[in-house]
Amino acid sequence: MSYQQINIPPSLIPDLCNGSEQALKDVFDLFGKKVFNYCRKMVGNPEDAEELLQDVFLKVWQFRQQIDVAANFEAFLFTVTRNHILNFARKKAAIAVSTVAEMEENIPVMAEVHQKINYKQVYQQYRHVLEKLGPKSREVFVLSREHQLSNKEIAQKMGISVRTVETHVSNALSVLRGELKDACLILFLFIFR
Repeated sequence: MSYQQINIPPSLIPDLCNGSEQALKDVFDLFGKKVFNYCRKMVGNPEDAEELLQDVFLKVWQFRQQIDVAANFEAFLFTVTRNHILNFARKKAAIAVSTVAEMEENIPVMAEVHQKINYKQVYQQYRHVLEKLGPKSREVFVLSREHQLSNKEIAQKMGISVRTVETHVSNALSVLRGELKDACLILFLFIFR
């Protein structure tokens, strides 16, 4: 199955913007599985992915009147999804940091592990390292990790073999892991595993 944009009936998004619950259900039917699979790939846990899926569609419903009906709805939906995943990761990291802080009270050595995480800076560092990759490796990695395409879909899209895709992803991960040695950066990289 190659990656392709889902065809949306012309009246669906305007109906959603006007408060049609049936339109929301239809949007969910069209995109729910794809959003769920993306969330699951990013967080690695079906329960968390299900929670994220519900949050994404709740957010779409809450802000339906601000949706630009002329814009690409799928791109909008996956921007909302990506932002929810990043917020989810921040919350998980904050819990982890809180746990480390509690441990520090009892184990002074843990003070070196505990760091305040600045996610904007982490993301900028990730993007900076990503720019160091060759153009093809970068494109393959972004399609794999940020656009949730399978290796087979990437191979078909780029006209290369699945093995070449695997090599590019593996090399990109090696570079990223080598460059992003800070614990919070490794946590961020884990999100894009």
